[in-house]
Amino acid sequence: MGVGVGVFLAAHHVDSWVLVGVEALFAGAGSLFADSTTLRPAGPFFGILALGACASVPAAAPWPAAVLIAAGSAACSIMVGFGGWFRGGTWRRGWRREVAALRGARRRAARLHALRYMSAVGAAGSVGVLSGSGHQPTRTSS
Repeated sequence: MGVGVGVFLAAHHVDSWVLVGVEALFAGAGSLFADSTTLRPAGPFFGILALGACASVPAAAPWPAAVLIAAGSAACSIMVGFGGWFRGGTWRRGWRREVAALRGARRRAARLHALRYMSAVGAAGSVGVLSGSGHQPTRTSS
């Protein structure tokens, strides 16, 4: 998802402050998702990296093509990850991973994590923009 948002932002030459805001919101949403599904490694790091990296370079290809390439790469990575399972794993019909619902103290902790990620990404992006080292959208002549 981070690749798709990042490539979309790059293709539309968004202002640096828009990029900082979108990335901060994405960090918060990604943190809530990671906490609610107990992803490991914990946190939205890969999504934040994908969005920032893809949004900070000029779009060299149509954004749908870039998203399809990223989706294909992710599918390949998943297949490699399941390689050992395919070799000797067994499938149990109806099996699901147990994940506790975000309630009570766990919900408060997830919200705090999301606010911390949003603050950190927003602060880091703001420092980059204010110092002049941030993303500068490039306009290509067509």
